[in-house]
Formats: sequence, C-alpha cells, structure tokens
Amino acid sequence: NNNNNSSCGNTCDDGWKQAETDLMARVQGLQQQVDSVRQQATATQLQTNQLQGTVQDLQTHVPELLALGPRVAALEQHLADVQAGLDAMGQLSDNSNNCHTNNTNQQQQQQ
Repeated sequence: NNNNNSSCGNTCDDGWKQAETDLMARVQGLQQQVDSVRQQATATQLQTNQLQGTVQDLQTHVPELLALGPRVAALEQHLADVQAGLDAMGQLSDNSNNCHTNNTNQQQQQQ
C-alpha cells in the first residue's frame, strides 16, 4: 500500500510541477509580449513627439508663407509689365526696320 501511495504522490507532484512549469512559461511569454508592446508604444510616442515638433516648426512658417502671396502676385504683375514693355520695344524696333527697309527700297526705285 505504501508503495502505491508514494507512486501516486510522485505522479501527482510531477503533474503539479509540469502544470507549474507550463504556467510559468506562459507567464514569461505574456511578459515578453507586454515588453514588446511597451517598446512599440515608446517608439510611437517618440515619432508622435517628432511629428508634433515638425508641425510646430511648419506652423511658425505659415504667416511668412501667407505674407509671400501678395509679394509674389506683385512680382508677377511687374514681370508682366516688363514683358509688355519689351514687346512694345520689339514692335518699335520692327517698325523702325520696316521704315528703313521701305526707305531703302524707295531710294533704289528712284534711282
């Protein structure tokens, strides 16, 4: 009887030890998952902080960029005026050449 009891006791102990080992392995696995999620959260927080910094930097430039709008429009108008002036000078030059050519032709015809 004693032998049976001791073998039963050993079997029960072995069962409990195996269950405890399995449970500890699962706890360790869960702890690793928790650590991994924590690391990801930390990395995400760092990225969020960087993005917030970038957004703040950009926001400081928005007024400057908005102020450039009217200046760009004024420069475009100035360029259009200069181009119109150059076009007018080109037409005057063409007219002048035409007059010169016409005068030369008339002089040759008169001779």
